Order: sequence, then C-alpha cells, then structure tokens
Amino acid sequence: QKQTIASFHWAAKDHVLTWALLNEMMKPQNFKVIFGQDAGENTQKEPKIAAYKTIASDIVPEAYAANPNVSGKRCLDQGNRLVASY
Repeated sequence: QKQTIASFHWAAKDHVLTWALLNEMMKPQNFKVIFGQDAGENTQKEPKIAAYKTIASDIVPEAYAANPNVSGKRCLDQGNRLVASY
C-alpha cells in the first residue's frame, strides 16, 4: 500500500539532496533519457519519469519505498525547476 511521504527539503543541509539529484541526472544512463540523445544515437524508449523513479530510489530510498510514484514525480519536478532556472 502506498503511503503519504513527507516533503523533500531540497535546500536543507547545504542543498545536499539537490546535489545528489544533479549527480544522478548527470549519469550517462539517466542523462540520455532526461535530456535526449546525441545525433546518430538510438532513441531511448524509457520515459523520463522512469529515470526519475530510479534516481529517487537512490537518493531518497525510504520515500521511494513508501511511494515510488510520488517520489519519482517530486524528483522530476525538481529536475525540471533546475533545468528551467539554469
């Protein structure tokens, strides 16, 4: 059963969670899904939310275990905010 999970405090402890998210977004297997492929490379079939769920399982494992969909969506939303801002 999916549980309600607490908010993610992206700015807490010197933005440690934000930096963890960025580090995971930059991994080649996630980067290609999130930002697209280079010219001539095969298209990734995996949707962005699947990549962000994988990221959530790595950076917020307790929240992911409680509710993978919400955890993945929160990571996706924060990733989109970061990309839009920078």
